[in-house]
Amino acid sequence: VGEDEAMIEIVIENRFITGSVQTTKVDAEYPDNKLSGAVFEVYVDANCDQVYTTETDVLIGEMTETEPGIYRMVNLRYCGYFLFEKTAPEGFLKDENYHYFEISRDGEVVTVENEAGIGFLNKPITGSVQTTKVDADYPENKLAGAVFEVYTDADGDQVYNAEVDTLIGEMTEAETGIYRMDNLRYGGYFLFEKSAPEGFLKDEN
Repeated sequence: VGEDEAMIEIVIENRFITGSVQTTKVDAEYPDNKLSGAVFEVYVDANCDQVYTTETDVLIGEMTETEPGIYRMVNLRYCGYFLFEKTAPEGFLKDENYHYFEISRDGEVVTVENEAGIGFLNKPITGSVQTTKVDADYPENKLAGAVFEVYTDADGDQVYNAEVDTLIGEMTEAETGIYRMDNLRYGGYFLFEKSAPEGFLKDEN
């Protein structure tokens, strides 16, 4: 460049492609019911093999619950990642899988689901209740013909309240003197003897 010539310096900057990831947490039995209280982790796929590896893939943070049941992480750079459910909402079983996703277009929002078109489902914790009806004077004598009701403890106070606690059904006599109800979701319940076997007094509790 000569003495009479000016030098113009042009600086060209390249900004990283960034995007976001989002998931919607729902009850597997009632998909319209969004679930709060989950903890989702996001890991970068450090070796770019799309398979989660503890030794190489790096935790970069936890998603934020932006509204009930909606979880999101923003400002993820162009790369591959894994979404992992560290903790499920209370009363639900967590998903044990590492779900791969990619950020490939600037400004995109990637939705991660474990059930396509529905959301990130959790199955509820379920169990059973069983009781054995016996003669107080002869405990080896099992008694048929009782009727047992099961109520939900709707307000969770462990005290039956007819105004709030709800009848969900009657137990089945699976065999003589053995009464059972299955598929009860996580929570508290009350068992009530609606009617005793013929010739016996019922329990009023």
